[in-house]
Amino acid sequence: MALSWAKVRRGMRTIHASDFICDAIILAINLAFYSMLAPKARAIESSVCRRYYLAHDPSLIGPGGHPAEEHCKIAWVQKRLAWYLALNEAFHFIIELIVTFPYGVLADRLGKRTMLKFNLGGQLAAWSWVVIICYFDRVFDPSLVLAGPLLSLVGGGSHFTTALVYGAVADTASLESRTSRFSRLEALIQLSQVVGPILGSLLLQIDVFIPFAIMMPIALLSLPLSFILPQKPQQKLQRDSESVRKPLDHIQQDDSIPYYNDGRRQSQEEQASHEDDPLLETGSDTSSPEGADRVASKRRVTFRDRADRLRDDFKDYASLFASNPVVRFAAFSYLASAFGRSSLRILIQYASKRFHVSIAEAGLLFTIKAIVVLFVFIVVLPSARLIRSAPVQTTNVRLAKFSILLLTAGSVLMGLAWSYWLLTPGLIVFAAGFGFDTLVRTAVTSAVAEDYTTRLYSGLAVTETLGSLSGSLGLTECFTASMDFRGLGKGLPYFVSGSVYAVLAIYTWNTNFSSLIVSPRGE
Repeated sequence: MALSWAKVRRGMRTIHASDFICDAIILAINLAFYSMLAPKARAIESSVCRRYYLAHDPSLIGPGGHPAEEHCKIAWVQKRLAWYLALNEAFHFIIELIVTFPYGVLADRLGKRTMLKFNLGGQLAAWSWVVIICYFDRVFDPSLVLAGPLLSLVGGGSHFTTALVYGAVADTASLESRTSRFSRLEALIQLSQVVGPILGSLLLQIDVFIPFAIMMPIALLSLPLSFILPQKPQQKLQRDSESVRKPLDHIQQDDSIPYYNDGRRQSQEEQASHEDDPLLETGSDTSSPEGADRVASKRRVTFRDRADRLRDDFKDYASLFASNPVVRFAAFSYLASAFGRSSLRILIQYASKRFHVSIAEAGLLFTIKAIVVLFVFIVVLPSARLIRSAPVQTTNVRLAKFSILLLTAGSVLMGLAWSYWLLTPGLIVFAAGFGFDTLVRTAVTSAVAEDYTTRLYSGLAVTETLGSLSGSLGLTECFTASMDFRGLGKGLPYFVSGSVYAVLAIYTWNTNFSSLIVSPRGE
């Protein structure tokens, strides 16, 4: 009995350590990101503006080598800035689309901690690249900031960071605690969005590069934290077991689902490949040419089999999306929601250009938004669950339906605003609906096997990346086009995002969740 209690205590310490480290990583990386958001836009704007006035009116270039910010609000500079920011993010998204799924498979097999090390290292390198190009703008052309996303090939991008951290949390959280743990992570992100823009705006008033000098070391703290993240032992995936078949049995009692058939076949192949793996062979004689050739031949077969398993992993993953209605709804939700949220990526520049305020002042809008979202995650969502009379999943669905209506209304109100201060009420309504993604994530997590959560989150990260990519480019095009319009036409990007949310609201309200959302894991 004493040994059993010792194991329990060790398990509790591991869970608490994992929770603390995940929280710290999310806080460090997001606090740095949101603190540098406005300074990044201002640094690129300053570099573009300098290039423009060197060619057209050098007299406006001040003693520091750059024009004053008020001279940088002309359409040519703002359109160029908008596209640099949009294309920089688009290239990040494209790279994420390429690497997220294979890296998700690697995370399932090598461990989330291992992949998180590479992921954070690549992101920090990409951020540093932008700072270097803008700081040395007398040497480098500002267009070189577009090469920074290539560094994200090392470990994937920001969406994969979220997938890895949420996957690490899901490893230790039960169904009852999972929503609160996800909400806590979201609350930390929103806390970063409250504090970050304030810090960034205050530091930006001193100098454009002061925020980078202070916040980059904070971001670097996430890297050593990833090295000490407790890692769940990677168990061999038994795809023909009840633990994998169970998540879909309650949704579709159909033995013809390809997901099951592929799973049974692949499990046998995995077993065969492990038996033939020369790396597991002891006593193999490689001193003779015959022995070396035999081991090399087995190694070639093993590598080919591993490539085949990666292909079958993708097929299994696609089958999960095709056969599971909850996953299918979640994929569309993440796609549309990410498109709509891309309107926030242009918010600072939109407010600065349309309402003639500084980038530092426009950056404070993110603080207003984050305060509202923080209130939603800390007060509204937990309170709704405490006073609920319905099951957990039913409450989550009701909250998700209400949240999507707020997102739709808030987007439209922001487009209708004709002054900087009237933009705030629409932003508050919009931010009040930010619980939608977390509620959807909670529902879909309970619908798949625990061994597949990382790949599920990687798949949602891919759809989220697609939405962010299309939203970033599409809404940037709307924003640059709106510069030539008058009146309500200037709110075009927010009318478009509101329309996308309206489609998602119709889908959400017309989906029958009662027969889909259950707890298949028996938690």
